[in-house]
Amino acid sequence: LIPIPSRAMPPMPTYVDTVVKDAGGNLVSRPAFPGYPFYVAGKAGHRPPQPPLDMEEDGGLPRHIVTRAIGPSTYGMPGKRFYVDHHALEVKLLPPDGTFLEKKAMAFHGGEFPGATSAQRPFYTADTVAAYPAWTATGSKGFFYVNGRKPVAGAPFADPCPASAPRREYRAAYLQIDLQNVNREGWHDRQARLMVLNGDVADTQSGLRPPEPFFFRAESGECINFYATNLLPKELEADDFQIFTPTDTVGQHIHLVKFDVMAADGAGNGWNYEDGTFSFQEVLHRLEKIETAGGAYAADGAVDTQGPRVHLSAKAHSRLGIMGAQTTTQRWWADPLTDSKGQERPIETVFTHDHFGPSSHQHHGFYGALIVEPKGSKWRDPRTGVFYGTRPSDGGPTSWQADVLTKDPANSFREFALAFADYFPAYDSCGQPVNAPNYKETVLPWAVDFAATPMPEAISAGDPGAMVINYHNEPIPLRVGQRASSCGHHVLRSDERADMANVFRSDLHGDPYTPLLRGYEGDKVKIRLIQGSQEEQHSFSLHGTKWLHEGADPHSGYFNAQGIGISEHFEFNLTNGLPALGGTYETADYMYQSASSGDLWNGMWGLLRTYKKTQTGVKTLGHLALQAADLSTMDPAARSFRAQLAGSAWTPAPLLELPTESVLGRMDPDTEETIQRSYEVDDAGQQVRERKLNYAMTYPDAMRQLDAALVRQAEAQGRFGQKAANVDACPRGSSVRLYRVSAIDAASGLPGGRLVYNSKYDLHDPDAILFARDEYLADLKKGARQPEPLILRARAGECLQVELTNRLPAQLSKTPQWAYHTAITPYFNVNQVKPSSHVSLHPQLVNYDVNTDDGANVGLNALQTVPPGGKRVYRWYMGDYRSSNTGSATRRGIYTPVEFGIVNLRNMADVVNHGMHGGIGALIVEPADAVWTTDVGTDAQARVRYSLPGTGDDEEEDEDEEDEDEEDEDEEGRTETFREFVILYQDDLGLHSSQSRFWDTEGLGSGTALRNTRGIDDSQDTGQKAFNYHTEPLWARLGLPPQTDPGLLNDRELGDLLSSTAHGDPATPVFTANAGEPLRVRVGHPSGHSRQHVFTLHGAEWPFNPWAQGASSLRMGPHPTSSIVSSQGTMSVMQSWNFNPLYGAGGISRVPGDYLYRDQTSYQWSSGGLWGVVRVK
Repeated sequence: LIPIPSRAMPPMPTYVDTVVKDAGGNLVSRPAFPGYPFYVAGKAGHRPPQPPLDMEEDGGLPRHIVTRAIGPSTYGMPGKRFYVDHHALEVKLLPPDGTFLEKKAMAFHGGEFPGATSAQRPFYTADTVAAYPAWTATGSKGFFYVNGRKPVAGAPFADPCPASAPRREYRAAYLQIDLQNVNREGWHDRQARLMVLNGDVADTQSGLRPPEPFFFRAESGECINFYATNLLPKELEADDFQIFTPTDTVGQHIHLVKFDVMAADGAGNGWNYEDGTFSFQEVLHRLEKIETAGGAYAADGAVDTQGPRVHLSAKAHSRLGIMGAQTTTQRWWADPLTDSKGQERPIETVFTHDHFGPSSHQHHGFYGALIVEPKGSKWRDPRTGVFYGTRPSDGGPTSWQADVLTKDPANSFREFALAFADYFPAYDSCGQPVNAPNYKETVLPWAVDFAATPMPEAISAGDPGAMVINYHNEPIPLRVGQRASSCGHHVLRSDERADMANVFRSDLHGDPYTPLLRGYEGDKVKIRLIQGSQEEQHSFSLHGTKWLHEGADPHSGYFNAQGIGISEHFEFNLTNGLPALGGTYETADYMYQSASSGDLWNGMWGLLRTYKKTQTGVKTLGHLALQAADLSTMDPAARSFRAQLAGSAWTPAPLLELPTESVLGRMDPDTEETIQRSYEVDDAGQQVRERKLNYAMTYPDAMRQLDAALVRQAEAQGRFGQKAANVDACPRGSSVRLYRVSAIDAASGLPGGRLVYNSKYDLHDPDAILFARDEYLADLKKGARQPEPLILRARAGECLQVELTNRLPAQLSKTPQWAYHTAITPYFNVNQVKPSSHVSLHPQLVNYDVNTDDGANVGLNALQTVPPGGKRVYRWYMGDYRSSNTGSATRRGIYTPVEFGIVNLRNMADVVNHGMHGGIGALIVEPADAVWTTDVGTDAQARVRYSLPGTGDDEEEDEDEEDEDEEDEDEEGRTETFREFVILYQDDLGLHSSQSRFWDTEGLGSGTALRNTRGIDDSQDTGQKAFNYHTEPLWARLGLPPQTDPGLLNDRELGDLLSSTAHGDPATPVFTANAGEPLRVRVGHPSGHSRQHVFTLHGAEWPFNPWAQGASSLRMGPHPTSSIVSSQGTMSVMQSWNFNPLYGAGGISRVPGDYLYRDQTSYQWSSGGLWGVVRVK
């Protein structure tokens, strides 16, 4: 280690009492103190003890170290390879308040050694610390700072809490239960491991309290004492997923907050203490072995086995009554964050988990988060009004959802905390493991199967189990499929529930079993997201909303998707709160999701439901439709869920309202622009027909049986069937840009009846569908225009009208191929799901109403997909609308143009089949006055001219409504033209080839279908990859099939493998630009796998934040304080990125030549073919 030159070094260790001269020139007596780690009361080669002052209750087993195991000993048992047991244990007890040297360490860090003085803490708080005169490495005088506080439980050496910090206590227990009802089919986890508050133990064990991840709260600046009692078994029994694993201790390892790393880290790192809580079973087991040895050696401050023996016996826990249960202490400070202006904000969502067996415990649900709320706020249950944190016995109650009532009522908001997780070890209702790690590829059309012998892992690596949100999921195959017989394999349903266009409909399938987020129009909403388990990467998105990329930075740009991995946390402040409801609609459903097709397959999606009318527990028509769907569609396997819905006992939960001051203005039909009769317009902008919506209530007879009077009342009000769309996303009189788009299939719309991804190697998709502008259809069919994903452009502030015509046949082709998802339903995977003949276009970021223009059939919303032969008009506003000011970029009650850049267009009519077969697109929202010219034959390359803003335009752009006029006055008349490239990722393709050299060599019945790359990790890597309907895999250039061993590929001569001289240009787009030309690269990923990507363009670097500094995220431009990057990671489904390279094409020196663009991960760009060329002239 090299000392930091400006920091004073710590005092030298002493081994006897010594007189030394300190840096101040004073002679001081220095007690014997050898320093870290020599004061830790441990023995080399042995597990360290628990920290001093840690145990509030020891269960009868005081602080100790095991000094020797007495045989005979047992190492391993059948089915328990890691089982270890001994005849007896020799144990030395340790003083609970610390040994002599430990107390010396406490005194040193408390500033009690001679020569110490008090000083202002030099870094992040005004609190005082202790300081010892010391020298820097360069010989200057300085001070070595130490904590300066007295030792306390949970922080014997470095109390993180200032004296002025308010205190909060939580008392929690760790439990194992059989977690039931993960979904309607009765999936469950036999050994679920949870954190709950003491007062919730009994109800959780009995099933009265539904299990949920442990979300608990504190105010910013509070000091939290967390008392943990371990009621878990000391062993995790072997199952189909993991082998037998000892779990004798559990820690509480929390992130972000301040704590004493020696005593509250929840871990056993390096030479530190073992900061865990023993299982009550481990305590009882050790007590038995200690007694067999004749008792424990008494505590005398030493670690050697000396002195008298004492007999130990188990004690009942004073609060929970469990024999042998220990309670240990953690102490944390939720320190406020301070910005450059001195403004404080909370540290937000703080992930916490075990650090002794995380690769086992987390799979089973052992994770949570401390939510740090604004100072002075109170938190209540939105259903009952009970305030959280008011239960004296344990600090509860608490839950994943809350109304956060702030000190200023106007800032109050609804809060929803969600935990993504994968590797969840679920069993189905027939006792079979869900996606155990013994899967293997098998013959088509099944693609994936399971070995006869279970293959549990020590540490899961084979992507086993299910995926859940807050311990629940709603898998697609369980909605479109059903068991062929009791406990038989799943097959496709025979009714309209089998249509993928209907898979997210609640009136047909019932609400998803994932958390239902609820609020009223105008409510401010914050969604908190963590990933508790375990290895997969996910991408969160929420329909019809957006949020600032950095919540505290108004200039960070708007996003509608966020990648997340293990232990991460994110917060989303919905920019507009919950949008107001217009027309006659009672509700609006916003779909949240982990957006990849595989995650949706696994059931990682749910609904945020907005209500217009106050929910008091009285049924509405929507509630009746949901009850009818649940009772009409329940599978026999879901007996426990059916029991909950028996008869007419299904009662909606009430929902309290937020303070009136906090609610955004609700729309007045007489004044608000969005509440208007909505019309389609023609090319001249003239109204041609009123837009209509179909509201489906699938089970009217069942609804009548439940409540005939309510149904009659709804029929009299015209609530069933078709209604006028009395909401329009666009301002009255706005400029409308009209596109006519068709969905076509390759079989009838392209030459040869297939979509060719690489003509040289005949890599093609025979089942492709694609969207194309109507004016391109004839040229596409005769081969005069090359197919590419749909790319539309519009100016910021325009109204975009897309007329979508479905020209697909009623029955789409389905050829077996090798892209599949996790095998949660054996013999029922992608190849078994019938493609829907419906289509849709779902945008992100732009303004629209989810009941009219979401492009998805979701929840109780109006139906919005387009059937074969049908036509539908979507209207989207290229900007933002807000009915009341919330202090951000947009103004009160008006529309504001926003230059979003690239916006993904996803076909939500079939998230399993359509995206993987080409049904994708993008919308580019250009500057407000932009004029563009696309290259001949492609929309992916264009030149865009726009006016540069005048000097000073961004100073106060978000302060008042006068700015737009001021900008016009400041305009200097300067323009810029930039070169624009649009690149869309595709990573789940089921491609074929007519060239036999690329065919399957292992007899799996593949036919012409291309196998997956050998050595891929899991289903998230299956399928072929492409950019814009083109791919250039290196295995093809070498003339080898994709399943070739990578070692054999590496043995080939690869020196000229990327050379266009040797192999010709790649099939992927060759983008062209003039040297020095300003450049903007738009990269999107509308649909595909969850495996994240890293995009790189050689010879280029760009600002991470492309939005102009000071422009309130309304337009792109220079951002001098942004970091500069040359690669962008965390790119996944429904994420979109705008890269504006500094210096333009060719870099700072404007060098002509070919520049490689690629996916940075090796197997994605090489085996996947995700690379191409930017040719600078």
